[in-house]
Amino acid sequence: MKYLLKKEMCFLFSCAMTLLSVPVHAEQPQEIHEQPVMMTNSHQWDMTSATGHRYRIFMYVPSGRPPREGYPVMYMTDANALFPLASQLSNNFGHRPDHSGGAGMVIVGIGYPPEENVVNARSRDLTPPLPKQQASAVTMHPQRENGKAESFYQFVETQVKPMVQKQTQINQHQQYLFGHSFGALWALYVLAHHPQAYSRYMVASPSLWWDKGTTAKAVVHTLAQQNSELAPISVLLMVSQYEETPAPWATPPHGKTLAAMARIERQRDQIGRSHQLAKQLSTLPDIHVEYKIFPDEDHGTEIAGALSDAIRFGLLKR
Repeated sequence: MKYLLKKEMCFLFSCAMTLLSVPVHAEQPQEIHEQPVMMTNSHQWDMTSATGHRYRIFMYVPSGRPPREGYPVMYMTDANALFPLASQLSNNFGHRPDHSGGAGMVIVGIGYPPEENVVNARSRDLTPPLPKQQASAVTMHPQRENGKAESFYQFVETQVKPMVQKQTQINQHQQYLFGHSFGALWALYVLAHHPQAYSRYMVASPSLWWDKGTTAKAVVHTLAQQNSELAPISVLLMVSQYEETPAPWATPPHGKTLAAMARIERQRDQIGRSHQLAKQLSTLPDIHVEYKIFPDEDHGTEIAGALSDAIRFGLLKR
């Protein structure tokens, strides 16, 4: 018995020594070669407006040959933040097996180069002129330039659109406009003053509080006078559940209380103003209106749903 035990101990010792004698090679860290993320069928270029402001234009074009009549196109503001999602959603729609919207939709986003102050540029480009009596009472940041909505429209119409049409075939009767917040306010400004610039307007949570509803009134007045011989216009108007009260996950900005935040949101009356606008537009002839409230979303979190609905509105509703 002692002899067997001694043999087993020798065998175990021999195995241990064998394992210890095997060289251990530490895994060498792999060298990483960083590369920029490439977006599907997308490119960008910079432009300078007639007023001297710099912009960055983002463009997505679906794969394959364009339709005989050309691609539908959706122009959008705030492209620095929204273009990646919008272009991917358009690409997804174009590759769905149950998709019936044709070859897909071109996405053109107007944004700003890195050296631009985007917050100030948005305030300048996306807001309509304010009446003098409202100028100090409405805007939260009177030091920012604002009220250049018409100049921005002229830049898009006379410089961006011609450049886009040089790069791919565009259906002139299927040009759409999407905007969110200030961008949606600007889209409604265009609808009020240049309604035939686009055939479909997709607006998400428009900042109608900016001019106390002046733009909304101008939209209704313009479309009520619309010549019935002109092309019909479609409007998709979207808001979220938590526009007039803080969402359960909301935290107030530095230096403000949740109660103060709630008071500002109630005063802006985002849902009430949007609902009233949708109701008024729905009574007008040759105007197709859809109105939607996103449940469990707030002004910022609704973006994904709003973009998805806007692209579907453009592609699938003929």
